Amino acid sequence: MAFCAGSYWGRWEITGCVAAGGMAEIYSARLNGPEGFCKAAALKRLKPELAGDAEARRMFRREAAISSRLTHPAFPQVFDFQERDGELVMTMELIRGLSLRCLMDSRPMPPPSIPLPWLAAHAARQTALALSYLWDEAISDDGHRLRLVHSDISPQNLLISRGGAIRLIDLGIARSASGPRQEGPILGKPIYMSPEQICGLSLDTRSDLFSLGVVLYECALGLAHPLFEADGDDQIREAVLHRRIVPPIRFDPDFPPELQQVVLALLERDPAHRIQTPKELADLLDRLIARHHSALELTAELARLVRALTSVEPTTASDLSPSEASIARKAPRRTSASSSPSPGPTSGDDTASDRPRQLTASPPRGKAARRPASPALRKPRFGQRRRLREVSSQRGNERAVPKLNWVPPSS
Repeated sequence: MAFCAGSYWGRWEITGCVAAGGMAEIYSARLNGPEGFCKAAALKRLKPELAGDAEARRMFRREAAISSRLTHPAFPQVFDFQERDGELVMTMELIRGLSLRCLMDSRPMPPPSIPLPWLAAHAARQTALALSYLWDEAISDDGHRLRLVHSDISPQNLLISRGGAIRLIDLGIARSASGPRQEGPILGKPIYMSPEQICGLSLDTRSDLFSLGVVLYECALGLAHPLFEADGDDQIREAVLHRRIVPPIRFDPDFPPELQQVVLALLERDPAHRIQTPKELADLLDRLIARHHSALELTAELARLVRALTSVEPTTASDLSPSEASIARKAPRRTSASSSPSPGPTSGDDTASDRPRQLTASPPRGKAARRPASPALRKPRFGQRRRLREVSSQRGNERAVPKLNWVPPSS
């Protein structure tokens, strides 16, 4: 059937297409009832061109089965899953907000009132709590832990609601660490894969922590290009396995040294030397962040940035959950200098997913291609075009940083 504005999937009226990825399309929909009843939802549909692909259909069914078992606030709830006339469709909670990728790519970006590293650390902590739920708490029907590995942690799959909450989406390639080893092509986004994932080895939650470390590194520094950017999948694989990771302080002399230690601990290529569990990471970040900012303050600032970049401001509390509405009311007001929303995506307001970037990055063009690396590194902001290779080519003494009070547990 044709999915377009005004058509119906069962009782759900489709109001528009909000995003599309490699395997699925996301539509906004509503269920109308008497006395003004109106319930919004997202319809996730397997792409029509994959309708005849048995493996794609198996993966979509498996995602629906896993998602239906999750009862954590960081994951969108699944209300229904139907297969009709060859179509596979999940009815899910509609998340009003932006993906982290969309926020990082915004031009121009409203200046945050809290330093970027702490906002990124707060988002990473919330994501770590979601990963902890997947690894430690999600259970099967018989009560056994599923030990789930998300396998696709990236800025595209982290949504920030208009209330500032972090939501983790797209469990299309999630797997159980106790299940059989994956055969066939390696699925995911190579620039955010762990070394063991990109090599096709067995995975556990430490693989997700490496991927989260990559996201934290890029977001905390406001990099305009991925950490492991390269010109093709083979080159990306080489970068993930061997490229030298430049300490964040080389980008930003004011980068918090303790946070740098956490980032570098996540990016250890040997899983045994990384932070071992998402809960351990969440606890580390919680103690670190609490010395500088409250969680409520950070959540309110994320909410302010998202609302400034979405085309429609929430006008009633019905746009937000009760907890999000409480946080949003406490968000700082914009001054007259920034009272008008900055130009941003017009369809990101009701997005439930985000279109991923191409894996092969385009080389710089024009003046950017001829611009030499600046010897004086200023503090990066969102949208600043500073290439990682320019910084990594510089030589000099690195600032000594205190040791993190964390020791990898003996195996």
